[in-house]
Amino acid sequence: MEKSEKKIVEYQLHKNVILGGFNDRMDIFWKFCDVNLFLSLNDGFGLPIVEGYMHGVPCVTFEDLDATQDLYYPEAMLKVKDRSNESVTDTLKTALDKIGNMKRLLK
Repeated sequence: MEKSEKKIVEYQLHKNVILGGFNDRMDIFWKFCDVNLFLSLNDGFGLPIVEGYMHGVPCVTFEDLDATQDLYYPEAMLKVKDRSNESVTDTLKTALDKIGNMKRLLK
């Protein structure tokens, strides 16, 4: 089991987190997603960002990825300023707060 999978189990997030990896059935999962947490260490193409856009799912990703700079759209992406756990956590909380506010407004 990888480190990220162990943390998901440790924090009892297994009912709320999908680790899709590379597969050809991701379109099924997008309808269950509130946010696309794309924390790649090195990705130049940004395919997960584009897929999220296509399904209306906002993305949280590192500011220093080439794809982030190329695809940035403020209504659909929140940029993590640095690669610290604190910055990731703060940006994810901001994203979830915005999503929660939008859902309340739409009711």
